[in-house]
Amino acid sequence: MRKLTLILPLFKTRAVPRRRVPSGLLSLAAEVQAIKDVRVDVVDAESLGWDAADVVEYLVLSKPDAVGISVCSPTFPSALELMKVIRTEMPEVLIVLGGKYVTHSWQSALNAGANADAMVRGDGESAIAVLAQALAAGANRMEIVSALAELPNVWVPGKKAPTLPHAFNLQTAQPWPLEVLAHNLDLYQGDRMLIEFSRGCPGRCSYCLASRDRQQISFRPVAQVVETIAHFSAKGFSSFFFTDDDFAASPSHLACLLEGIIERGLKIKFDANVRPDSLVRCEKIAPLLKRAGCRCLWLGIESGSPAILETYRKGFETNVCERAVVTALIAADVVRTNWIIGAPLETRETVNASMDFASRLQQLGPHVPHISFMVPYPGTPLCDEALALGLISPSHLAELAESTHGEPVMPSQFLTKNELKELFYEFHQRYFTPESLASLPPAVADEARLVLSSAGLTNKKLPLKYKNGDFRESCIHRIEQHGEDYSSIKTPN
Repeated sequence: MRKLTLILPLFKTRAVPRRRVPSGLLSLAAEVQAIKDVRVDVVDAESLGWDAADVVEYLVLSKPDAVGISVCSPTFPSALELMKVIRTEMPEVLIVLGGKYVTHSWQSALNAGANADAMVRGDGESAIAVLAQALAAGANRMEIVSALAELPNVWVPGKKAPTLPHAFNLQTAQPWPLEVLAHNLDLYQGDRMLIEFSRGCPGRCSYCLASRDRQQISFRPVAQVVETIAHFSAKGFSSFFFTDDDFAASPSHLACLLEGIIERGLKIKFDANVRPDSLVRCEKIAPLLKRAGCRCLWLGIESGSPAILETYRKGFETNVCERAVVTALIAADVVRTNWIIGAPLETRETVNASMDFASRLQQLGPHVPHISFMVPYPGTPLCDEALALGLISPSHLAELAESTHGEPVMPSQFLTKNELKELFYEFHQRYFTPESLASLPPAVADEARLVLSSAGLTNKKLPLKYKNGDFRESCIHRIEQHGEDYSSIKTPN
């Protein structure tokens, strides 16, 4: 029996591990499960708080023939360290690297010294199936690399740039094999369980990685998704987050899913991301969303300036956002609106337009603005625009790929990074006043405090008092309140 281990690396900058089931790796593991004579397991190092030494200790004991590592931008440094230790302790193991970071920054990963035998761009189900089939056939490391090299979206040493593949057809996807997790499901108690219904987005947003390689929308079978939710629900999980790029992309598919949840009698709450124009097309099924347990809809509005919306290629106007907020207020207990500061052509006036628009939307009903900074991820049209304007340099692309949205990483053509940060604080001060927080319904007020805390805005920066206390303490409490013994699980320093 040959063995493949799939790993989600540690997110070192988190004070407390975020415990969410590794949905992407479970999708890959499902493809391997369908192949005889190959065993697969999943190590969620992010949730376990395991560093490279911890993971390699597990690998030495379990003796896999191949290792697959999935990385996003913030976890890439941990992946580099992990690959280095694996190469030292287990030099014969095949290492394959994939995930969002590799999909859009494979060259940066290569230049940074990624110690991998192969790197996979885009959805990895087809590549992992080829790898597993080669393992089942008894192929050695070099023969497996040769098999992977035949795929256009896989890089191996000596091969030219890999291409982006068509999206994997989720209609043919196998159910998640939860039994392959190297730990008990109870580890995830206290956080929202991730669920995948669809991949792809109808948008063409200039800053979004998904708009480049996920134009085609694919849906998992409704019965499979409902059954997965029911399985988690039977294990005591009641809070979910749909990972879809646009949960409202298809009103008909969404209606079928919601009806399935309701008919099954599942008592759950869930969050999801939606495009405003997509949600407007779902106006008639808004009550169905509420009945199925929609806790919070996250609306990608991004800006109140028509000029900035045009540069973002959002594909809708501000009046659509007003209709979307009204629909969301019917459909969900809480409404979040997402806003971005720092477009290449951002000015004080365009940020003011966003502040004004957020306040105008508040008149429609209480919602929670979530404000973040623009990151020009390599491979996006917005990154090309920032390069052309000299706002970033080619030498900084690798660094940008590892950035998050909590700090400004570039100026605009008209505002410095410090000025953008001042406007970030001003946006919060103008919108989140003590009076406005006091007037919010309890669920909305809790969401507002969570947004402020996660943004690092303490009483020293804003004249606000938090009922929830320090964000780290609230995370720890959220874990401990379930009565589970996590004393043996390591947390990052």
